[in-house]
Amino acid sequence: MRERIIGVSVTILGREGFSALTVGRLSQEAGISKGALYHHFSGLNDVRRVVLASLLAPFISPDRPEDYPDLEAYLTAIGETLFQRLADYSMETKALYAFVAQALVDDAVKQEVQGLIRGSLAEYTVAVRHFYPTESWEQVEASVLIVDAYFCGLVFHWFLLDDESACRKGWEFFKGSLVNSLSEELAQ
Repeated sequence: MRERIIGVSVTILGREGFSALTVGRLSQEAGISKGALYHHFSGLNDVRRVVLASLLAPFISPDRPEDYPDLEAYLTAIGETLFQRLADYSMETKALYAFVAQALVDDAVKQEVQGLIRGSLAEYTVAVRHFYPTESWEQVEASVLIVDAYFCGLVFHWFLLDDESACRKGWEFFKGSLVNSLSEELAQ
């Protein structure tokens, strides 16, 4: 039942956005009573918190950098994983962005999103650091933020421009530019 509530929540969020997810709507679409909802969750904020974590999990679980010969191979794998998730989980991605949009105007949601994203950025920082152990922490952290910002923009382009080929070409160019920039930085 808990998974069903999460799934219906994702559908509502992905289809109509954050404000459409209410206890009444969720109960109705899940085909359960409000009491059953409160049996599994303490309230709507609890539902939202669990849904947000479930939506972010596939995007913030980086591959193990030790499994790749260099940063370019690692970024290639991360990019392919993202493209596959965008293709296979479009409703989930749209639901995730409903949280992002809400975080712009709701401090409680912003704190939830920030906490999860900071954990993700820390994992990716460790991964990049694996390939560039002598690079400064500032350079590595800046590189991770740039990649994260690029991915956020790429998701918008994926759905709004509806041009997978352009997204893939852009990622290839961006990835190569980042790797070259870090390599040149180390060479100096």
